[in-house]
Amino acid sequence: MIGRFMRAQLLTAAGLALAVGLQADETVPAPSLLNDYVVRQWTMEDGLPEALVTSVKQSADGYLWCSTPRHRVRFDGVRFVAAAWPAGMATNITAVLPASVAWPEFLQGDSPTVVLTNLAGTVWVGTARGLYRYQAGQWQSLTARDGVVYPVDVRCLAVDREGNLWAGTSGGLIRLRRSLVQVFRTGLPWGSEVVTALLAETPTNFFAAVAGGGLVAGPPEKLELQHVAGLPETATISTILRTRDGTLWVGTQGAGLWRCRSGQRAESI
Repeated sequence: MIGRFMRAQLLTAAGLALAVGLQADETVPAPSLLNDYVVRQWTMEDGLPEALVTSVKQSADGYLWCSTPRHRVRFDGVRFVAAAWPAGMATNITAVLPASVAWPEFLQGDSPTVVLTNLAGTVWVGTARGLYRYQAGQWQSLTARDGVVYPVDVRCLAVDREGNLWAGTSGGLIRLRRSLVQVFRTGLPWGSEVVTALLAETPTNFFAAVAGGGLVAGPPEKLELQHVAGLPETATISTILRTRDGTLWVGTQGAGLWRCRSGQRAESI
């Protein structure tokens, strides 16, 4: 049964993917960092003097300074310029995990090459096999398993003033910039992800209609299937609207318009 919610505007969408968030499981590989970040790589083809980046740090003037086995370069986001390494630019990151972070089973046999933590409690771990993030009790990864084709042997880490993570690897310099677009999935048992109508009542409460039947509701990371008495389960919903009195109006493709009141069966209008 549908409960009471605040008044909201009508939104429609097609092809929007929504899903229940993945829960951490230390017995299986971690969810991919590609779900949250856009990854960019710079290699020797982009001007790096060598493929292996052993140190990276941002200076007060905003430049990124990178060290390779035989060179030091300054990077402005476009070009690498040979330069002397400024005083005080050496990194002090050590590969020691905080005592509160447990090494997961899927990383057994591997060991960290570099560890970076922040005040929010996020822990970034580089290894010879990839990059991992530990946050809110969950591990996420950027490895060959995630479809990354370039080498991901991580040697150093740094965070710039914009919050981007930079990783020096055996395959060049890699930047992880948080994606402005998040993808959620419906999690419906029949696997449909084509959303034909959407009602965003609050940032944490959505109604989404799925092609072929199915209405899900809740926060986008934890949507649950809704069973509305009287509403045809196989109807494809094209419009969802909430009126001031709390009534939910549902328009369908070929099955008419329906009025859904709290505590009552849906009525065909």
